Amino acid sequence: MRINIWRRALFILAPATALCLWPGAGRAETPIPPLRTAVTDLTGTLSSSQAAELESKLREFDKTKGSQVAVLIVPSTKPETIEQYSIRVFESWKLGRKGMDDGVLFTVAMQDRTMRIEVGYGLEGALPDAICKRITSELVVPRFKEGDYATGISAGVDAILKSIAGEKLPSPASAGQEDFSGWEIILIPIILFIVVFFIILSKAAGRAKSGRRGPPDNGSGYYGGGSDYGNSSNSGSDSGGGDFSGGGGESGGGGSSDNW
Repeated sequence: MRINIWRRALFILAPATALCLWPGAGRAETPIPPLRTAVTDLTGTLSSSQAAELESKLREFDKTKGSQVAVLIVPSTKPETIEQYSIRVFESWKLGRKGMDDGVLFTVAMQDRTMRIEVGYGLEGALPDAICKRITSELVVPRFKEGDYATGISAGVDAILKSIAGEKLPSPASAGQEDFSGWEIILIPIILFIVVFFIILSKAAGRAKSGRRGPPDNGSGYYGGGSDYGNSSNSGSDSGGGDFSGGGGESGGGGSSDNW
């Protein structure tokens, strides 16, 4: 019996010990910032006006085309490579629409002097690896070498948006209609009608009862019922005040990396 116990203990401890001795074990991963805006600059590379202009462009594209493109500027991705870090960020931010996977992440690591365009599954036709490489090497890298980072990032983003613009994708409006199509369009008004009907019916029944009983007692009755309406008003949802958030998209690691 004791031999079996020791065998079980060894079976559990051996993998744990091997994991602790693994060279990469315990190595901290580079933190991923929360996604609140289309442009996240943790380095102050962009001025506030440059970031705002880029932000406005990306939000407008998201609104009209439906695709989400985000820019992330970090000091460094080490100890991870920019490829490892970018795909982790993409998985966390979930850029692009769910099922369409039409998101793109443009990551720049200033201290590492590396960059990467991470492409969602749905845009691998519009932005194959070769096109991503041309965007960075021909449009971004030359400007970065001159120290003009804002122009380089803007040129890269413009080329990304231009490539996506030529891709046939469902419009944001038609994509939203998919959630309320078919029988749901018929069923929702019917449910609303039934709810309103029963509310009117219950109020009419209440009035008939109160008419028979006379005035209500003090401290109860009408005022007590009013508090229920106040509670129900708390159920309203907050859209985040215009915050930028991912739509559920995924990436399979398509894209290209570069350095300067």
